[in-house]
Parts: sequence; structure tokens; C-alpha cells
Amino acid sequence: MMNRRSLFKYLGIATLTGLVKNSVANNTIKKQKADILYLLQIEKLIEVSENLELYIYLGKPGLDPLFKKNQIEYTEFANKNNQWQRNQPITFSNEDSIHPIFVTEETISIAIQNKRNETLYSSNQVTLGHSAKDIVKPFESIYCKTFEDLRKTKPQYKFQEIQVVSHSSHVVSGGGLFYFDDTDHETPDNNGTVIVTDTGERWKRTIDSTNPFVDATWFGVTINLNIDSSDALQNAISEGERLVTQKKAKRVSIKLPSALNTAKPIYLNPAYTFLEPISGVTEWQVDNSSQHFKDNYALHICGNVLRRGEENDIPYVNTTIFALSHIYMFEKQTIETNRINCIKHYATLNNKKGISETVSQLGILKCRFTGFSDVYTNGDNGWGICFWECGFDSYKRAIVLMSGLNNSERISFRECVFQNGELAFDIYNWTGGLLIDNCSLNYNSKGEIVNRGGHVIVRGGHIETKNRSKPVCINEDTSKAIGKAKFHEVTFVNFAVNGNDVYLFRTTRRHNLILEDNRFSWAENERQQEIASRNTKITDDIGCIFIRNWQMSGKEGKAPFSSEGLIQSPLPNYLKRTNSGSITTEGKNGKLKITNLPLFDHLTSSDIRKSDLSIFCPIINSFQHRYLTWLIKFEEVKISKEIAITVYGSYENEQIRDKLGESIFYRGEQLVLTPADYQNFINNGYSNLIIEFSLLNSKSEDFFIIDRIGAIAYN
Repeated sequence: MMNRRSLFKYLGIATLTGLVKNSVANNTIKKQKADILYLLQIEKLIEVSENLELYIYLGKPGLDPLFKKNQIEYTEFANKNNQWQRNQPITFSNEDSIHPIFVTEETISIAIQNKRNETLYSSNQVTLGHSAKDIVKPFESIYCKTFEDLRKTKPQYKFQEIQVVSHSSHVVSGGGLFYFDDTDHETPDNNGTVIVTDTGERWKRTIDSTNPFVDATWFGVTINLNIDSSDALQNAISEGERLVTQKKAKRVSIKLPSALNTAKPIYLNPAYTFLEPISGVTEWQVDNSSQHFKDNYALHICGNVLRRGEENDIPYVNTTIFALSHIYMFEKQTIETNRINCIKHYATLNNKKGISETVSQLGILKCRFTGFSDVYTNGDNGWGICFWECGFDSYKRAIVLMSGLNNSERISFRECVFQNGELAFDIYNWTGGLLIDNCSLNYNSKGEIVNRGGHVIVRGGHIETKNRSKPVCINEDTSKAIGKAKFHEVTFVNFAVNGNDVYLFRTTRRHNLILEDNRFSWAENERQQEIASRNTKITDDIGCIFIRNWQMSGKEGKAPFSSEGLIQSPLPNYLKRTNSGSITTEGKNGKLKITNLPLFDHLTSSDIRKSDLSIFCPIINSFQHRYLTWLIKFEEVKISKEIAITVYGSYENEQIRDKLGESIFYRGEQLVLTPADYQNFINNGYSNLIIEFSLLNSKSEDFFIIDRIGAIAYN
């Protein structure tokens, strides 16, 4: 009988060497259908003095036996005539309770714990044998503290296993179960999954081959934000790429701890690996005081295809997967903020082999980005990325889209939030399609979109700011591209409440801006019982817009805006007056010039009522709109005495007309004229607006030039 301090186990038999002899176990097997009963061998030393009570769990191969659903049935023989099945764990408290244990599987998983629930041994896949020969081997120790200790530990026999507590003295995690591989004499030490001893032996980490992943803490990534984990994280990513290129996995998850700090750029090829937390959310601090960031980017999402066509290389085309998930990336708080950029998205090509590859169809899921100069920038062959439910704040520019090789394709943002930054989207010479779907763009001090080339669609969502000084969207042309934008079912809230003279939209070319089914809300003004400043303008003169069913909220019965760009009929359809008199009208360069106005002194009483000038403006698709208002923009005015301006709504026969509000007596003080007190009117199916100028008090030297005149209809 052996010393009681040393307990050896046969996994699956679970027998005390010396207390239950091998011959007894074998004889028992022979009597109980030996073809389906197997012994499980373990080469593990357990100190009985420290573990007086042991719990053994047996499970299906490849699964964790600690979970009840994974556990298998076993048979325990107290004597040759008595057998029964028990629930797990199998408990041993002294030598008298030890009995041979048998199972009917050739391969199983096993775990042994003590009463403190500390795992003394575990394996997800072990193959059983029919005998117990050559089981007992000498052990020096089954534990060591760190990888440095492991490098000093010389293996004693083939497949010896040893438990490492942690990666290093400053990293409390990252340990695990290692085994000695006596067949490998070449694999280098990677400080994570392969450890080479001082004498050249290789300890290798036990990894579940059915669900391969790489825990970044294995390589020394620490939650201590004062320690740079850049090299450790890059080594973890490299190990994931190795598993894929050796056909041991399709794509490998790099599991991140709850926090980490990097001071060097990280390179991620999403064809091989992707980043996600071990659980919950990872807070990733980027040390912007470091001088090691190449091109000032913290993370390069890059398809490095320089090896395309070589053996074991894996192409990356249209892989619909995510590259980042549930990660909060932020700049370290220093004196200088917004110093570096966050993500660069591109692919490097193997031009010698003539291979063109892209990094496309990627997702970034439920991440947040705080700080940075530019949060995301596309490069050559980088397109098709979609941000899902992400947050952006405190940036200079959140999204920067630039012209590049093979990158003018779709980029999408769905249910994201852009807030408290400067400019949300900056597009230059990029001719791809940008979709901003159900996003919130709030309080961006330099505007939301500067579009110099892209095709932008903003669909749904919410755009809000106070005291706006920059437009929501600026469409501009470059030598290579034309900027176009469409806003559909978007709510615009709280702008220019202090009277800032600002347009919400500017464009340099007609037909480049479409507003459809949007809502303009002045909720802040309603609360203050005010009307929005008349200097708040929807678009400039150039903007040629298709408007359908747009709503606005403000003080009841008022039109809280002025907008030359919304006029449906920029030029009058035709003029009509009953007395030709000496009035001269001239249409030139899209403008209407009225000169040589009649003199009051020269008119007889019968001529007074004939001194009016009427301009007819058609209302396009009038039946679609519930309300209407009007606007006149003068380019130049000289009127000595006030003239009366009256507006009517009329039908097709032009004989029936309804007066819209009171007449306005105009002296030329302002160039933009709207109804008194911003009033709007019920549209009773009018076909035209008739804008009548009473020129009774005018003088011969008086004149005015009308730049725009017409109806604004809406719902």
C-alpha cells in the first residue's frame, strides 16, 4: 500500500493505486462485458493532505463536465454482484469510499475539484484504454505561478500536464493548463500558447479544438490602464491568424478583458480574427501621448493580401461578419485631446500578382467611440462597412470618406448616435453611397454633413441643435464628384432660436437636394412662447428641391421659417394688369424687373383701380397639401411711398378668389417679404396664388426687381 499523501487516479476508473489493485479492476471488467467498459487514465498527482475530499465530474467529449446537461452516466462496482448509477459529482472522502468506476464511452471529458471548488484537473477530451499499464509516473509539481516559472520547469515525461496560475507577475489572469509536446522542436515561444523551456522543450496550452478562440490575457493583455498592452494584443491576433492559416479554425474570436490600454497601432485582418469582450463590454483606452502611432491611427482594419495566392492563404471577399463588438474605445484624458485618429479601413494589394482584393461587408456592432480627431476613415479597397447601434461623441470629425482605389461603394450607419462633436460626416471626392438610417445627430458645432461628392441618404432619425451656426448639410461639387443628398422622414429640432442667419441646407447645383416627408419642430420656441427667427431658412436660392408632405410644429397658425428654396414657382407663370399705362415689365436672367411706375398726380379717378399689377403663381400638386403660405424676394427696391400688396388664392377660372390675410403696406425696408406675423393659410384646393401690387402711390423713378415669388405648400 502506497503513502496516503499521494493519490493517483485512473480517469474513468478513479481508483487508488495500491488500495484497489489493477488486477481487481481488470477482473471486474472481464465479468461485466469488457467490450463496452473502458478505463480512463490520468497522469496527475493530487496532494491528499490538502484535498481530503474530492469531487469528480464525467462528461461528453469536447464539453465542460461541470454542467449537468453535459454529464454522462457511469457505473460504480462496490463488489462483483452489486452495481448502481449515481448523480454527479462522484465524491471520495477516504480510501474506504474508493471503488472502480466504469463508463461506456471511449472518449470523455473530466474535471476533479476539491471542496473549495478549485479545479485540480480538467480535460475536455481524453481517450480511455482497456488496461492500466504504465500509469504511475513521477511528478515534481503540477502547478507553477507564471510563464517565467514554466520556462524553468523541465518536463519529466510525454504529455505531462502542468497548471500555470497567471501570465506574469503583473497580470493576474492568462494562466491555464499546458502539456509537454515532445514531438515539436521548432515552434517559437509566443508568450501565450507556446512556452519554450531553457533547455528547449515546448509546453503548449490546451485549447478546445471544437470551439477555438484566443483569450488576449493569455498573451499578457492586462486590465491595468497604466500598462501598454499593444504588443500582447497584437501577439494574440497573430495567434488567431495562425490557427486560421493552419486550417484549425474558420475565423477566430480574440477575447478581450474588461479593460485594456494600447500605445501602439493595432492591425486586425477581419478575414482571420475579430475582437469582442470575454463578457460584457471592454473599455479600450488609447494613449494619445504615445509617439508610436503610424499615420496617427489606433486601429488598422486591413485586409493584408500581400500573400494572396500563396499556400494556406485565405481570401477575404464579401464576408458578412463583424470586426468589432461591444467595445468602448476612448482617448486617454491628457492636456491635448483629439490628437490621434481611431480606425483606418483599407486593404493592401499584391500588385506583382495582379490580385485585387477588398475589405468589405464588415460590421461594427454596439461600440462607442469617445474623443479622437477622426473616428473612422476609409482607404483603398475599404468599403461596405456597416456600423450598428454605435455611439460617437467628442470628436473633431466622426466619419471621413475619401476618394481611393476601389472604395466608392456603400457605407451604412444604422441606429447610431453622433453627439457633442464638431462635424459628423466629411466627404471629399468619394462617389459612393452613404446611408444614415434612423440615427441621431445632436449638437454638432460645425454641422452634420459636408458632402463634396457622395450620394447621401438620411432616412428617419433625429437632428437637433441649439443656436445653429452651420448648415445641416452642405452639398458641393469638386472637379471629380458632385454631392447629392436626400432627407426622408427626418425630424429637425431646435435651430437658430436666437436669430442666427443660417440655412439648414446649402447646395451648389440644382436637383442635388431632396427633402421628403420631413418634420421641422421648434419645440424649444413653443415652450418659450416664441416664434422661430425669420432668419431661419430651409435652403438657399440654388437648392432645387422636391417637397412632399412635410410637417412643421410651432405656434399654431404660424409659419416659423422663411425659405426662398421652397418656392414651388420660382418665376411667375404670367402677368396680368388691366391698364398698360406706363408700367414696364422685363423678364431677364430669371428675374422680373418692374419700372416706369404710374404717377398718382397723372391718374384720373377712373384710372386708380386700374393701376394694379397682378402676378399669377401656380400651386403645383395643390391637392396634396393642406396648408400654404407665400414669399416674395426682391433683389433691389426703390419705392418712395408705400405700396399695398394683397395675396389671393384662386381656382382655375381665376374669377373666384379668397383673400389670404390682410394687405401688407410695403416701403422696401426688407428684401424678403412673407405674410404678417408668419401666418399660414388653409389650402382650399387653390390652383394659383394671385399677388396683387397696388402701385397707386408710386413715382416714375420708382422700381423693383423680383428675384423670386411664389407659393409654399405643405402638410
